[in-house]
Amino acid sequence: MLRLTEIRLPLTHPADHLKAAILKRLGIAASELLAFSIFRRGHDARKKNAIMLVYTVDVEVRNEAALLAQNIPHVGPAPDMRYRVVAQAPLDLQERPVVIGSGPCG
Repeated sequence: MLRLTEIRLPLTHPADHLKAAILKRLGIAASELLAFSIFRRGHDARKKNAIMLVYTVDVEVRNEAALLAQNIPHVGPAPDMRYRVVAQAPLDLQERPVVIGSGPCG
């Protein structure tokens, strides 16, 4: 999965313009795009007469390795966001655990 950042679109853009912007940024055909999801959407209101929406999007494509090799600006691998269960001590632990740095400063 790829993460695209800094996709800027006008505030009142139609929904299909986001997909077109993704395809344009990656330089691929629509058939190569499998799926995408919006990770973050923010507003850029620095210019009051041209307020923009700034998207960060996670994208699934057919040939991810080839796109990463092109070093396209603002395109990189998406971080692994899967949940991982917190490790627990075994039930037959012989000694008490030592807790270091539990205060507000570490």
